[in-house]
Amino acid sequence: MIARLGPEAADALDEFLGAALSYESAETPSLHGFLSLLRRAETEVKRDLEAEGAAVRVMTVHGVKGLEAPVVILADTTTLPPQQKEPRIVPVWPAAAQDAPPSLIWAARKDESSDALLAAREDARELRRQEYRRLLYVALTRAADVLVVCGALNKNQKNGADEGSWYDLVDKALSADSAHVTKHTVGYSKEEITRWRTPAFPPLAMARDQKIEHKAHAPDWLGQRWTNAETLRVKLRPSFAPREIAHEARAKEGGKTRGILLHRLLQSLPELAVTAREAAALRYLSKAAPDLSDAARAKLAQEALAVIAHPDCAEIFGPGSRAEPELIAHIRDGAREIEIPARIDRLLVTERDVIFADFKSDASPPASFAKIPEHYISQLAAYRAALAQALPRRKVRALLIFTAAPRVFEIPEETLESAWQRLKTQDSLAFQ
Repeated sequence: MIARLGPEAADALDEFLGAALSYESAETPSLHGFLSLLRRAETEVKRDLEAEGAAVRVMTVHGVKGLEAPVVILADTTTLPPQQKEPRIVPVWPAAAQDAPPSLIWAARKDESSDALLAAREDARELRRQEYRRLLYVALTRAADVLVVCGALNKNQKNGADEGSWYDLVDKALSADSAHVTKHTVGYSKEEITRWRTPAFPPLAMARDQKIEHKAHAPDWLGQRWTNAETLRVKLRPSFAPREIAHEARAKEGGKTRGILLHRLLQSLPELAVTAREAAALRYLSKAAPDLSDAARAKLAQEALAVIAHPDCAEIFGPGSRAEPELIAHIRDGAREIEIPARIDRLLVTERDVIFADFKSDASPPASFAKIPEHYISQLAAYRAALAQALPRRKVRALLIFTAAPRVFEIPEETLESAWQRLKTQDSLAFQ
């Protein structure tokens, strides 16, 4: 399937196999029943779009939220979105009490509408226009290096792009910045291209007596209240190490291929009989990593088998344990609601305890507890908070397993709690 459809098919295949295993464990296996389950589920596969690759991705603006690319092209920006039909039921807010809930009113024909209904309809249109402009903000902030805003004019657009369209908004905003805008023509087109270069920013480190003069006043919309929500939602991504640490780890250990292979072996091998594990590991590695030498594949297989056979890992690989479970926890912290998406390497839930393990494939594992990197402890602290929210009234135990030795550390509760308190106050909380 990969050879025929390309690597993009891997996510769909994994989702399909996961659905098959889940159905088999819960129902009497049958092809008819499985197809019925798939038809009802209407599963949507979400790919890992943050992985870099030498490819052009065609995506909607809704789909690129949270992503970034070196070059972003907005290909269709000259027209306004299709006009939506006027809603039959419109909300009308009372003028006296702005905090009161709106009244839902059935809208009569346009020629019979009252002033209140006309104003309510205009409010609905304005909300749609605001959403249109917010999507433009998302699109404009996805490019790391170069942003291209373009589009073709149709036969009705004799005077240029539609007023209020993305192209019109960007063109008007940049035209005012004449100091950084230049006009160019290219050989294959008679059209003129407007180029805007980012102005130089003042240095971050300045002398104490140096001051920046703010000549421009803040726009009125900057202080506008966009929402009545009292809760500030933040998203914590515990599995992501700081960028400089991640780059350093990849440079030292030759990328993340080794870790991916080890995680897949540790996920699948415990389900097999002990005598069949080594042969199965070598078969998998010969197909998944054909570029590795026989000695390297044998070393990876032995490393995974040694972790599974380690006495301190007996519980986590024992009956009832699960590999790679996912959960999303929402934790209230004062005025904030922290969202933690977690993917646990190994999990065991009993009546009294929750034991989870995170595997690290570092080539040089720490020799003692004191030398464990801080971001590893922070990751486990976030996982512990998520599990405590999902599975209350149970003691949560965290195991950090370095596969190269193998070496197993059980992180004390007080260490995890301290790390969680620090984590909530640091920049690791990425605002949505």
